[in-house]
Amino acid sequence: MSKKISIGAETRQAQQQEQANYAVRNGTALERSGNIKEAIKYYDKALAIQPNNTDLLVTKGDALSKLRNYTGAIKYYNKVLAAYPNSRGSTGLIEGIGNDLYNLGKYEEAIRSYDIALARQPNNPDLLINKGNALFQVENYSGAVKYYDKALTTAPTNIQAKQGKKLAVIALHKSGINSTK
Repeated sequence: MSKKISIGAETRQAQQQEQANYAVRNGTALERSGNIKEAIKYYDKALAIQPNNTDLLVTKGDALSKLRNYTGAIKYYNKVLAAYPNSRGSTGLIEGIGNDLYNLGKYEEAIRSYDIALARQPNNPDLLINKGNALFQVENYSGAVKYYDKALTTAPTNIQAKQGKKLAVIALHKSGINSTK
């Protein structure tokens, strides 16, 4: 009798796994075709079956970010970080949170996220540029120049870092001060 119960439970688990996989495949196909809102509905179906699937949580967060639902995206990224704060992908999630905060106009919070990510990857040119951009937004032009310069030491041909630095230097000269916010 216990063997029957065990086999029944395994069969249910296999069916649920297949249902979740089906929902993810459909969601992914819809997202690739540009139908992100419908894709999210399928991700929700999969999450109803596997609520702690970190890959799926990140996928939904990414989809929400594409829809400019940055607050929603941050919520899903934070769920993954709560479970796996030091995982291999956690720095990318922290950067994603910083980017979403930046897009919400929460530049100081974005800077804090970039600082956490930079503590893990201090020579990541994307993180350095992102922090420079956020510093620029809070009118800390000298700080922005510093981070664009750091990005250029690791990626000397990076056009974003060059343009960011140029704009920050212009803003610094126009402001007539060496801001150190």
